[in-house]
Amino acid sequence: MLFLHRRMSHVRGVLSSLCLIAALSGCCSNALAQAYPNKPIRLIAGSAANGPVDITARMIAKHFTDSLGQTIVENRIGAGGTIGAEYVAKSPPDGYTLLLGSAAALCIAPAIYDNLRYDSVKDFAPISTLVDSFAVLVVSPALPARSIRELITLAKARPNPLQFGSAGVGSHTHLAMELFKSMADIKAEHIPYKGGAPALLDLVGGRTDFMMIPVVGLGQFVKQGKVHVLGFTAGRRSESMPDVPTIAEAGLPGFQSSSWYGVLAPAGTPRDIVMKLNAAVVRSLGTQEMKDSLRAQGQEPVGNTPEQFSQLIREELPKWAKVVKASGAKLE
Repeated sequence: MLFLHRRMSHVRGVLSSLCLIAALSGCCSNALAQAYPNKPIRLIAGSAANGPVDITARMIAKHFTDSLGQTIVENRIGAGGTIGAEYVAKSPPDGYTLLLGSAAALCIAPAIYDNLRYDSVKDFAPISTLVDSFAVLVVSPALPARSIRELITLAKARPNPLQFGSAGVGSHTHLAMELFKSMADIKAEHIPYKGGAPALLDLVGGRTDFMMIPVVGLGQFVKQGKVHVLGFTAGRRSESMPDVPTIAEAGLPGFQSSSWYGVLAPAGTPRDIVMKLNAAVVRSLGTQEMKDSLRAQGQEPVGNTPEQFSQLIREELPKWAKVVKASGAKLE
C-alpha cells in the first residue's frame, strides 16, 4: 500500500509538472505574440526585382510596415522561387522571416524537382492567400492570329511547330501552356527563359510566337501594340481589361489556369503570431488603395483564413502533378 501511495504521489507530481510546463508554454507563447513584432520582419520574394512576385511583395510590405512595423522585402532568386521557399522553410519559426509564396513554388515545384528540400504542406504555416494573379495569352504582332480560335487553327495548319516562351521549365507560365496545348490538341515548341521579363522581350522582338504571362508589367507593351492579348487564363475576366475574354470564352471551352500568391511562415510559428499576421493581411487587402493597386496589376485580392489557404495548397498539389506528368517536365 505504501508503495502504491508513493507511486500515485509520483504520478501526480509528474502530471502537475506537465501541466505547469504547458501553462508556462502557453504564457510564453502569448507573451511572445503580444510583444511581436519588436524588430523588422523580412518578407522573402523568390523572384528578381520588378517581377510579379516582387511587385506584390512590396505592396504588402508597405502595409505591413504601417500596421506591424518595418517590413523589408528580400529577393532570393532562382529555381522558380524554390530557393526562397527553402530558405523560409528552414528559418526560425518566430514570425520574422516570411515567404511571399507562389503556386509555382508551392504546388508545381514538388512535381518538377526530384530533390526539393522542403515539403509544401509540412514545412510551412500558411497565413493567407493574397491574390489571384491573372495571366493572359499574348502573341507577337508578327503572328497572323488575333483570337484564340485563329491561334489554334494556325498552329494546326503550320508544318513547323510554333514556339512559345516561358519563365522557365516548371513555371506556371510553362505548365499553363502545356495544359493549353493538350486541350487544344496542338503542337508547339517550348523555349524556357530565366524569368518572364526576358521571355516577353523575345516575344516583342518576334523571336518567339506566343506565351502566357501575368498581367503585371504588361500594360505598356499592350498600349504600344508590341503584343496582342488574346485571352485570360482564369475562369473570369479581369476588371483591369474587361473587354478581353477568357480563353474558355474565346475558343477553348473548359480551359482555366490561374496562379496565386500568399504569405506563409515556417512551420511551428506560434498560432497567435500567425493570426496577428493574418489580420494584418486581411486588413490591408480591404483598403481601397490596395484593391486599386492590385487590380491595376491584373490581380484580384483574396484574403482568407490560414485553414483555407492550407486547403488550397493541398488541392492544387495533385492538380499540377497531373499536368507535370503529362508534359514530361523534370528538373534536378
